[in-house]
Amino acid sequence: MRGLYTSLAVALVLLTVVLAGCGQRGPLYLPEDAPADTQLPMTDPHYGYV
Repeated sequence: MRGLYTSLAVALVLLTVVLAGCGQRGPLYLPEDAPADTQLPMTDPHYGYV
């Protein structure tokens, strides 16, 4: 019975990780993929051209 509970626990953890990874902000969420809300648009007169 112990092996059955172990395999069920592993399956539950894997299922949780996969389902959470499908969401927008799950454990597999990368901040680089988020839209840059803080970036100034090119039409902003205060945009710093170097």
